[in-house]
Amino acid sequence: MTNTNKANPIFEIPLFVFALVCLAALLATVFNSFYWMDDFWKRHELINKGFFQFQWDVYWEWDGRAISPVYTFRNLFLLIFDYPNAWAVALASMSFLIGTGFILSRMLMRENWYSLPVVRRYAMTLLVSFVLILIFRPHISRSVYWATGSYYVFSNFFTVYFLYRIIGNRKSIWNLVWFLVAVSSGPNNGILILTFLVLGTGAKAIQLTKNELITYVGVGMLAMAFVLLAPGNFTRADGNLDFSISEMFIGGFKILYEYLAMSKWAFLGSFIVAVVFARYVPSTNWIWPVLFAASALSSILPFLPIASTASKHTAIFFQTFLFTALVMFWVNLVQRVNVALITRLAGPAKILFLTYFLSQLHVQYITSAHVKNQMDKRHEILEANRGTKQPVELQPIFIPSENWISRFWDLSDESNGFKDFYSKYFEIDEIKVLK
Repeated sequence: MTNTNKANPIFEIPLFVFALVCLAALLATVFNSFYWMDDFWKRHELINKGFFQFQWDVYWEWDGRAISPVYTFRNLFLLIFDYPNAWAVALASMSFLIGTGFILSRMLMRENWYSLPVVRRYAMTLLVSFVLILIFRPHISRSVYWATGSYYVFSNFFTVYFLYRIIGNRKSIWNLVWFLVAVSSGPNNGILILTFLVLGTGAKAIQLTKNELITYVGVGMLAMAFVLLAPGNFTRADGNLDFSISEMFIGGFKILYEYLAMSKWAFLGSFIVAVVFARYVPSTNWIWPVLFAASALSSILPFLPIASTASKHTAIFFQTFLFTALVMFWVNLVQRVNVALITRLAGPAKILFLTYFLSQLHVQYITSAHVKNQMDKRHEILEANRGTKQPVELQPIFIPSENWISRFWDLSDESNGFKDFYSKYFEIDEIKVLK
């Protein structure tokens, strides 16, 4: 059912060059990123409290995920890079997102990966990465371009990487290390991983012994307990926990509806990827799309008691596994219908998709550059007035509605908590944003 060599070289190289142009445009948008809100608070705390004391305080006062190595990794970037180098954190986030696309491509190709020409391998990696960009568009300003939110794209990578190792039956003590890194980074992807392992082993889709599964489940549950039961989580919930069955049921459907509404591109994007990949992916059964879809759904479970405050950033786990499930579904369907006929659409599909993607990046670069320019001017004013006892007045920042790279809310009189982040970092007694 697969042919890993058949392709038209006349079009393959030009399409790869086109994809590289898109990659260059994508990386250009990284330089329009900037620090915002929590970034200044975290930098202030890291500098004044010290690295480990800050994480210790966060665990006890705000967020159980502070025990995760991923949290440490993200904080290192915030400590090392000041505002002028905010792009470095966004570049790291983008690298991990593209790395996720690379791992997903290898996971889909399995044993056929190394039989593909190098150009084709990396063209496919870029295609998957670009589709992920569009799927993540509703929250990408917070999960990739925002330094604090980069935590989510890092966690997503380690989750996918661990499962890639398990699916490939790679036996190593490092599996447990990567498992702990991924599971400790949050309850949503933690439950997702455990769901995948339990269902995958039960369906004989992955090859884990009974003892290996027990070890993963036991260690995973213990790690998640340290994350979930952190005192800081209860402070953060602020009395919003509701364990009534009816409310959790209704809340779960609301979250699912919101996450699906945020994932429209997963349906079209997965079909485009499937058309391109179908002739190269080894024949498989229907259990795989079901397994990935069930795991995606399980990522919602930790939010059921706090459905009203469910994080949009965390949709990244749901979206990644939904996308993978849909690609596998379409590939199975294409291979069973007429793979030769349908994959003739691969060339035109790639051209149309890359053209659309590049046009979107052009718009986003222009709009985000405008926001970045305003943010830089604001930063210069705050830096020039560092330590002043006088009120500092700032111009409001215009955010174009079509902008999804630097979408955020500006400071206002109602956001005094966020103003405090700036006041502490720049040591300014009072900050006012003009109307």
